[in-house]
Amino acid sequence: MTQCTSCGTDNPEGFTFCGSCGTSLSGGRCPACGFVNQEAQRYCGRCGNALAPVHGDRVEDTDIGERKLATVLFADVVGFTSLAEDGDPESVAHTVDAALRRVAGIVVEHGGTVDKYMGDSLMALFGVPAAHDDDAERAVAAALAIREAGDDLRFSIGINSGEVMVTAIGEAGDVTVIGDAVNVAARLEKAAGSGEILVGPLTAELVADRFELRERDPAILKGKRQPVATFEVMGRPGLVRGEAGGRLPLMGRDAELDFLRAAWQRAIADGRAIVILVSGEAGVGKTRLADEVCTRVEADGNVVRATCPGYGALVGSRLAIELTRQLAPSVAPGSDGAASPKPAALDEQGVWRLRRLIAERAAEKPLLLVIDDCHHATAADLDPLLQLTARLADVPVLLLLLGRPQPGTWIAKFAGATTLRIEPLSGSDASRLAMQLASGSALAVDASRAIAVQAGGNPLYIRELVRLLGSGDAAAAVRSEALDEPRRHLPATLQAVLAARLDLLPPRDKAVLQDVAIFTDGATAVEIAAVAGGDVESSLDRLVTAGLLAEREGRHLVGDPLLREVAYEQLPHATRGERHRQAAAVAATSLGRARHLGLAAAYVPADTALRDAAAAELGHTGLELLAGFHVRDGLELLRRAFELGFAEPAALLRLAEVEIDIGQSSAALEVLDRIDPAGDAELEVAVLHARGNAVRAEDTAKSAEMLAEAAGRWAELGNEAKRAWALANRGMTLFEMGRTDEAAASDEDAMRIFTRLGDREGVAAAGQALALERPDDPRVPAWLDAGLELADETGDLAQQRNSLITLAWTRFIRANLGGAEATAQALGHAARLAAVCAELGDRYFEAQAHCIAAVIHRMAGGIDEAAACLARAQRLVPVAARQRDPLLPAVEYMVAMSRDGLASPPEAASASGPLSILADALVIDAQLLAGDVAAAMAHLAASKLDVAPGQTQFLARLMGATRGAVLVLAGRYAEAEESLSAARDSARAVGAWPTEVISTALLAEVQMCRGQPAASRDLLAEVTDDPGGIAGLAVDRVRWLLGDEEAGERLRSGSAALAAPGLAVPVKVM
Repeated sequence: MTQCTSCGTDNPEGFTFCGSCGTSLSGGRCPACGFVNQEAQRYCGRCGNALAPVHGDRVEDTDIGERKLATVLFADVVGFTSLAEDGDPESVAHTVDAALRRVAGIVVEHGGTVDKYMGDSLMALFGVPAAHDDDAERAVAAALAIREAGDDLRFSIGINSGEVMVTAIGEAGDVTVIGDAVNVAARLEKAAGSGEILVGPLTAELVADRFELRERDPAILKGKRQPVATFEVMGRPGLVRGEAGGRLPLMGRDAELDFLRAAWQRAIADGRAIVILVSGEAGVGKTRLADEVCTRVEADGNVVRATCPGYGALVGSRLAIELTRQLAPSVAPGSDGAASPKPAALDEQGVWRLRRLIAERAAEKPLLLVIDDCHHATAADLDPLLQLTARLADVPVLLLLLGRPQPGTWIAKFAGATTLRIEPLSGSDASRLAMQLASGSALAVDASRAIAVQAGGNPLYIRELVRLLGSGDAAAAVRSEALDEPRRHLPATLQAVLAARLDLLPPRDKAVLQDVAIFTDGATAVEIAAVAGGDVESSLDRLVTAGLLAEREGRHLVGDPLLREVAYEQLPHATRGERHRQAAAVAATSLGRARHLGLAAAYVPADTALRDAAAAELGHTGLELLAGFHVRDGLELLRRAFELGFAEPAALLRLAEVEIDIGQSSAALEVLDRIDPAGDAELEVAVLHARGNAVRAEDTAKSAEMLAEAAGRWAELGNEAKRAWALANRGMTLFEMGRTDEAAASDEDAMRIFTRLGDREGVAAAGQALALERPDDPRVPAWLDAGLELADETGDLAQQRNSLITLAWTRFIRANLGGAEATAQALGHAARLAAVCAELGDRYFEAQAHCIAAVIHRMAGGIDEAAACLARAQRLVPVAARQRDPLLPAVEYMVAMSRDGLASPPEAASASGPLSILADALVIDAQLLAGDVAAAMAHLAASKLDVAPGQTQFLARLMGATRGAVLVLAGRYAEAEESLSAARDSARAVGAWPTEVISTALLAEVQMCRGQPAASRDLLAEVTDDPGGIAGLAVDRVRWLLGDEEAGERLRSGSAALAAPGLAVPVKVM
């Protein structure tokens, strides 16, 4: 008789379910030792093994209302219709019932639960109610076991992994899971043939290193718009682990390696066994460390490795079988040798047999024995292993037992052994690992550091986050700190590991941790209690002790950022919304209230009152942040308020102005469209003024026209300050159009008004514009210094950015083509500009700063550095937007040409603005440095540079050095001389020393080509100092052409170092 653990009724042998209450009679039975436990127990009272879910055939009610990553299995009896048609109903029912009982037993044995029976099929869940980090593996292993246990009946099986919602449905409130993952699993089962196991794409990804899979043609499944990637399970390898999934680089483990290597040497020298417990959280690198130890001892020792199975019965015996197979293949199961351990309890004789095999192998060579995943083993599994180690005292063996600290049964069992705790990597080692894993994808140093922080130093987490970045999902790594939004997609591998960690917690502690996850910056116990309801102190204490929560200055927060995300993502949307609403009610700051209300409104969109309250709080808090120069956070909040319907005209106008300021013109126009001036003359002109600035990116002529109108209407209203800003804005538009003189006149008018009004910000803005329009004006240094001083004084990031834009470009123009000393200041300004723009969220000028740095590095021969800067710029500028900005394509071409000289050039710019002129000059410079004179001549002919210098603006005259170089090589010496003379004069006017030197050198080359070496030497004599870089080599080039072999040697070595073979191209002397 079998007694029901729920109601106590005695049931006859053979009953699977209680005849009185329907409870599964195997629900409390331990799959490891067979002991029958009470219904509510989670671990076996005899051996400590984690029990299968209490009801092997249903999900617990306590799991209702949670989102989970689960793996769903459908199994169906093949040919049931024919069987039912031809057979006796009673016999058929008995056969199918027996088969489904066997299948249910296999599911429970592998850690799954049977969700429902449907006639001749069943649906099983892995990961619900309790998650394991290998639920997908368990499901596939169960499917293989079902196929092997088919007997007279065969099954078709479909498996799929994905997010599901645990919920109650119907009048009876039956608990089940709902989600697309369930539907796909059911359809895959229908597509599977007799004996086939088909799995979906995420399941395949999760088990690819554990099973042999064969990719099938994508399946067209009912209810799916697109075909679904489908894989057939062919089989599985053994229990040995090591290099599954590819080895991670080993970083920051020198001390641990030295310790284990010393233990190995000590075991050999003393001729005795040493046991070391290697403990650490999932993914921290225990197995990778063991890999390295095994590699290093293989030359002088034997290595045996095995893994404790995470599921199934008789774990200890299965482990013993695997050890026996490796220690003595001749006595492995199925051989003709001595009997090996059978899948039954490992008895005294089995322990002695293993001891003898280990001693025999160790007699040949010292033995390293590694057993991984020991946290899966129960106390009963560990008893024979403990006896074994006690009998190995005189055998030279190093036994490494690897596992996680929880559950800690295995550590307590070997209390006398040395424990080596593997901690997360340090920040520097974690960052280096991220950089190495991203090799070839130009991962920025700041991005690698961010990944290291988010991963908490865990190598597995680092690898998965780097993969996520490599897949192009930038949103996975870049999150809105202002709105406290979680990342949209966490890799399933990490979700599985972290969800399993959560599900080891008692239900109340897990719920409290999920409530803490609502607060990114942490919360006090009072705030947490307001959200969680009831007493939370004891749970908080336990979670802090376990290291899952950190306590800092009275605030609790989830210590692992990724664990927080998984905990948060498990909450249903409605629950999240309510929790955030409750958190807003107790938030201590307006920013906290705004964040929580914004998220509450996002998760409960039907609540209009909540939406209006959130919009108002977000809008007003956003304005406060902007007033305090917290532009990025303020902008995020205002954007969210706008999405929620916030309509205060003054706030929307400020939002539009900020959007324009960071280059988001389309967004600005969308906001301006919602503003209704309603007869307010000032607001009407303000909207016109803002529109004029917004359309500049697409239509400079229209922008100039609208800004002129706005300046006139501000004058009519008597608002001189706004009129001055309209004039200054119009000046910048005219400058971009190449109408430099008109631009300078407009900015001069603005400067006079700002000066009269005492508007320091306006004076700084006008001065920065004039510094670009009239770089030879002696007032330029004072203007630039005053602008940056004011920006630093006020903390206005937008003003700092504007000052740095001008500084970076003017320093670049002055230092271009020079050596490291000449370009250091320009690089510094570019780096600072990029940092300020990143803080502002201004992707356009951040990319421009990286382009400046890329050009400087390329001209100095730092091709790898140039490529890294270019990659940062490319990540910031969408491909579609690059057609409107000529600079980035020119820099892309320049870097590509420096590598192999085979890139296709961008088309010459059709406009004559400053960036267009500079971009064409960079393209031609790249062609000249590569030695492709014909391409340079063709591009010059198509560009705006190929006009008489007097007919264009100052920058074009300065870029005349590039034009002159082409004309020299083309033999058009008179034109070259005119262009180079203008370039030299312009360079002198602004202190662009390298450009002055290279223009002088090219003029000397003209004289030499004309057969006037004396005149050539006279010109070279004017160059008294070497500016370094390409300018310095240009001087050596002429000296070499005049017969100076030492100069020729410097030219050859220098041109090779700078990846500039074109510098050594000879010319024909007349």
